[in-house]
Amino acid sequence: MNRKERIRRRVQAHREGKCWVHEDKLVKAITKPFEGLATDEINKVDGMFPYHALYSHVGCMPLPPDKSHGQLVNMCPTCNKEAKKYLSNDQDEEHQEEQKNLKEKD
Repeated sequence: MNRKERIRRRVQAHREGKCWVHEDKLVKAITKPFEGLATDEINKVDGMFPYHALYSHVGCMPLPPDKSHGQLVNMCPTCNKEAKKYLSNDQDEEHQEEQKNLKEKD
C-alpha cells in the first residue's frame, strides 16, 4: 500500500468514526494528559496503536489547572488492549534484564 492509499484509508476511517488499524468503532474516553517531549518508545506505541487512549500528548507547556485532570480522546478498544499488553511485556523484559544484570554483578 503506497502513502496516498494509506492516507485515503485513514481519512475514510476517521469519517466513519473507526480506527484505521483495527476498524473498530471509536468511543470517547478521558485520559491523562502527557506533558513534555515524547520518547522513542512513546512514539513507537503511538504509531502502532494510534487510538490507545493511555495518555494524550499536550505538548511541552504546562497545562492550566482546569485542563490537567483529563483529556477527551477517541479510543479504539483493540488499540487500548494491545498497547497495554505491549507496554507490560516491554516492562517485563526490562525487569528481567535488570535482574539478570544484578545477578551477573554478584
